[in-house]
Amino acid sequence: MLTWICVNIPAIHPSDIKYLRITRRVAARGYLGAMQNPRACAAPNANPLEAEILKIERKVKLGVDFIQTQCVYSVEQAKHFMVAVSYLKTPVLIGIAPFKSQAMMDWMIKFVPGIKVPPELEQQLRKAREKGKEAFLEENIQVFADLMHDIRKETNVAGLHLMAVGFEAVLPNIIEKSGILN
Repeated sequence: MLTWICVNIPAIHPSDIKYLRITRRVAARGYLGAMQNPRACAAPNANPLEAEILKIERKVKLGVDFIQTQCVYSVEQAKHFMVAVSYLKTPVLIGIAPFKSQAMMDWMIKFVPGIKVPPELEQQLRKAREKGKEAFLEENIQVFADLMHDIRKETNVAGLHLMAVGFEAVLPNIIEKSGILN
C-alpha cells in the first residue's frame, strides 16, 4: 500500500556514513531540527548493485527512517531494487522524474550517473516530440502516470518521490492520471 507521496522536498544526501553519525550526535544533544527523517539515498541502477546495497545497509544500521532512490524509469528497475533491499525491512520511496524536454532527457542520460532510461521509453518520447512540444508534454504525463500506477501495483514501495525540476506544474496531472489516490 502506498503511504507517502513526496513532491520536490530537498533531500539531504547522506552518502557518507560519517554524516549520519555526526547528525545523530547533534540530534541526541537536543537539536531536534538537525535530524528530521534521516534518509538513505540510493542508486537503484548502480553497477554493481551489491556494493550500493552494502552502503544502504550500513545507513539502515545507523537508523535512517527510509530509503529514497534516484530516478527510475521502468517498473522492472523498481522491482529489481525492491527485491534487493527487501531484507532491510526499511520503507522505500522510489524516485520518479518526468522530463521537462527532450534536451533534459538527453542531458540526464548522458551526464547523470546511474540514470537508465529504457530505449523503448526514450524512443516513445522522441516520437512524441517530433509531433511538437504539446505532444511531448501529453506523452510525458501519460508515461509517468502509468509508471507511478504500475510501480504502486507491482511493488511494495512505501511511496514515491516525484522530482519535476522546473516542471512542477505537471505533477497534479500526472498524479491524477495515475489513479494512485483512488
